Amino acid sequence: MKAFVGQCEALVNQASEMQVVVLRHAAGDDDEMLAKVAVGELASQGQIEAVVEHFRPEAAAGDVGAMKAMFYALMTVGGREASAEGMRLLGRLAEGGDAWAVATRERARAYEREHARVGSATGFGPGFDRATAAFAAANGEQIECFAGYCDPEGYQFSFDENKLVGLGEGPDLTDLTVLGTYSHSSRTWLWMWANESWGWDWSHPALRSLRRVHDLGVEQGIPEFSERGLDLSDLPDPHSAASVLAISTGGLLGVSGVWSCRINDGEGSIYVHSADPRIPRAAYDRSSVEGLLHGATRLYPHHQREVVRGYFGHHGMQVGESIDRITATGAGEPGITVRFDAANQVTAIG
Repeated sequence: MKAFVGQCEALVNQASEMQVVVLRHAAGDDDEMLAKVAVGELASQGQIEAVVEHFRPEAAAGDVGAMKAMFYALMTVGGREASAEGMRLLGRLAEGGDAWAVATRERARAYEREHARVGSATGFGPGFDRATAAFAAANGEQIECFAGYCDPEGYQFSFDENKLVGLGEGPDLTDLTVLGTYSHSSRTWLWMWANESWGWDWSHPALRSLRRVHDLGVEQGIPEFSERGLDLSDLPDPHSAASVLAISTGGLLGVSGVWSCRINDGEGSIYVHSADPRIPRAAYDRSSVEGLLHGATRLYPHHQREVVRGYFGHHGMQVGESIDRITATGAGEPGITVRFDAANQVTAIG
């Protein structure tokens, strides 16, 4: 049995080595289609990070073929750091006069110009979008599941006990984090850690988890999380923006449930996240994936890969990624492929 397993591993290694060679030659010859196929195969085998390191020494020495192959691998790895390194490589090639690199960089710059023109669909900054895009689809899915488990209208927040008290048949909900409040008159958001009228500090049970979000904002320069409050009055629908802010924050704390109600005679709204383990988590439903992903990617048009990758990862699926697609398998369902264009916009789901 061990010999058989060893043979299988050797075959996999040989296949990976072959794809590395194909990637190197295809990238060097500017055969974009073949390079995408090779890098996709390597990603599906879980080898893509190793491929980046394989080409790094030659790329550092200025080998054009290695630089291009490494660029494809980095952009397939995705994420902020890998993408930034890939664009630096592309810049070096373009400055050296490589025609393919010049054209590819111009496509990327055109996308960035469109990003700046259109702005963020969430209404918040790019740092906020980067931090929360991965949870967008799962949050949308969980909202319905949470509402089905407990009628949001049937609860009252207990300040003293820090729990949501069911007024009808719904169970009391615990493990709460009070996120913040929205003023309907001033159209502003105030984080609960900054609300002096409540007199809570970070040691309060309802704020401990929220400290992680605040610190993330400080570390990554995301003012939506680090500043005491936000003026939402310039946004088209300030109340909806407050809800997006709260639900997105809930995703960072764990996709579960966010409850809100009116306070101060209707002048304000309070938002509360519950991590109560009794709240059911939405199961993966293949028939609803297309609608969920289209809705979430419209909200995060500049982070569509993160939305798709995050959704499948949330459900514990195996994800394979290449420069023009993401494939996911698992959850007891047939595999699914999401395709992207050169600007990383979703073109097809199926």
